[in-house]
Amino acid sequence: MRLWNLAILCVLLSVCSSCTNIKSEKVTDQNQEKIIRRILTNSDLTDDELRLLNGYIVRQSLSNPFQGDKASIPTGKTIGEMLEDQRNWVAQHTHQEKEEQERELKLAAEIATQEAVLREFVTVTLNKLEQSDPNFINGFEARIAFKVGRNDIRAFRGKLVLSDALGNSFGEIPVKVLTPIKANCSGTTNYRNLYISFPELRWKRLQDIKTEWKPAEIIFADIHRDCLYRSLQIERLAN
Repeated sequence: MRLWNLAILCVLLSVCSSCTNIKSEKVTDQNQEKIIRRILTNSDLTDDELRLLNGYIVRQSLSNPFQGDKASIPTGKTIGEMLEDQRNWVAQHTHQEKEEQERELKLAAEIATQEAVLREFVTVTLNKLEQSDPNFINGFEARIAFKVGRNDIRAFRGKLVLSDALGNSFGEIPVKVLTPIKANCSGTTNYRNLYISFPELRWKRLQDIKTEWKPAEIIFADIHRDCLYRSLQIERLAN
């Protein structure tokens, strides 16, 4: 009976020694392999905690012991401290990403507003699209039509965005007109390129193409001042 009780006591002591909360164990050079084995073979950590720990290890040492890389884990901290460190890093990174997205949305809104203003002075659309002559192999020629509003214009530039009815992009055609245009007048300019630069545009009919005029700069001929010009220009980079 005494031997039996002694055996049970030894088993209990062994089990209890392995039940130490892994989050409180400080990782050292001597125990890191044992800790990794324990993490891989037991359910001491939740799936979320495993993801956090994996992210911490990758961020600190650029290795992933849970996906076949050499077993290595930063030393000097407990598993719990590593989890908290990664949790804080994720929160800060998420906050920074949100701020960056908000800045991009704000800038996009400002650009859209200024583009709408400029479109009141010049409208641009795709007037014709056809395959180029045989001397321009595998290419196309586009005729760009424009109409000026109530102001005389010295020059303007921007891009014509091409897409299908669902918004799938075919590419962007740069538009630049450097000759003066009188108010309420129309004109055209041509653009040529290879289909290799616009692969989605091949075999497309004009009626299959949706266009969006995105003006970047307009220079007006100011009739109230001799030899002076005034311009509206979109600043595409945030200060």
